Amino acid sequence: MKTEIKTLDIPDYQKCSNIWDMQRQSELADKFYNELLTGNRTTYIYTIDNEFVGEISLVKEMNDSDYTIPNQRIYVSLL
Repeated sequence: MKTEIKTLDIPDYQKCSNIWDMQRQSELADKFYNELLTGNRTTYIYTIDNEFVGEISLVKEMNDSDYTIPNQRIYVSLL
């Protein structure tokens, strides 16, 4: 069994549907995808034998000081 933690490549984004229901949560899925495209979100994927089984995301800016403060605090999402 091969395990790995790797940065999510944007072309592999749909593979995250193994982890959470992207169809049922399509608005969030679109938001997360756009954040990946802009560089506001970095997602790390835990794989077992190349199957996506877990993820964690770091979000730089959420426009809410309870979550992020520019140059001081980022938000850990989807652990």
